[in-house]
Amino acid sequence: MFSLLLTLLLTAAHATQLEGAEVPCPLGGAPVQVFRLISQDSMGGWDSDGVGYSTQGQFRNFEVSTCPNHALALYGRDMELGLSAAQLALVTPLVDQLEARYPNPSALEAWDRHAMAARTYEALGRDDWFLAKAWLKAGWTLRDAAVGEMIGLSGPLLTRQLLLAGEGELKKELPPSQRKLLLFNMARAAHRGGYGAERDALLQQLEAVGALDDAEQIALAKLRTAAELEPGLQEQAMRHLAAVVEGEGPFTYQAHYLLADLLRRTGRGALAIAAYEDIAGDRKAPDNLRALSSYLAAELKGERPWEQEQRTPLTAP
Repeated sequence: MFSLLLTLLLTAAHATQLEGAEVPCPLGGAPVQVFRLISQDSMGGWDSDGVGYSTQGQFRNFEVSTCPNHALALYGRDMELGLSAAQLALVTPLVDQLEARYPNPSALEAWDRHAMAARTYEALGRDDWFLAKAWLKAGWTLRDAAVGEMIGLSGPLLTRQLLLAGEGELKKELPPSQRKLLLFNMARAAHRGGYGAERDALLQQLEAVGALDDAEQIALAKLRTAAELEPGLQEQAMRHLAAVVEGEGPFTYQAHYLLADLLRRTGRGALAIAAYEDIAGDRKAPDNLRALSSYLAAELKGERPWEQEQRTPLTAP
């Protein structure tokens, strides 16, 4: 486990295979680059809020295309299909607002493009489940930029075990470079797990070790940017998840679970516990959501569910 903590380094994105093409922007006709996914593995792990990882590169970082001369952002497949005159009438007022804020939309970070796309789909009247996932993807791409791939980190149980192993290693005498790497990788794992207070404490310890070199300062800044901005994107997702739960449609259980997890991730522990326990106690809910909810509610209540010898295996939501 310790060796894993020391080798969870930021990795380059090469394995995910994409195909690029140029299509006309629905506004003005300027060429827009879109990407199609050719192949991507799913062996890189997962987080409790539903995000999955490829081992080397995430397609979601290329999924949204923006027009070069207009602040119009859509998923590549929708950019290829284009927009009808009625749809253009719906999105044009929003595009005008966004252009004042983003004068160079093609230069935006992936999470900003996803947020623009989510707002565009809101203007187009897409359903709440679609919109919740759109805002979630915005947060996930921000997380990607801050954390990178952490191969094999799959869910809250492994994350907790990793953090506990790191705590044990921090009690030892370690060279400053090794201590900094250990603390940063623990902070990355805590961020992915939604353990914000632990992440912040680890970053404070990191800064206390000694001067950071340029690369370390850049990595620290990226993680702090994610810590600052991701909750706002999660709030947007929660609005739509709450509407899905109230609507009692086919995605009610998934939406209820994700709402609980985002409540936890945004620091509202009591509300998260209540929502998790609703799911855990509902025998009609999917088994994996009940198991995750039970585990995470127990953690929030100060219990130590990772020590239970008999537990339902935790699988991705």
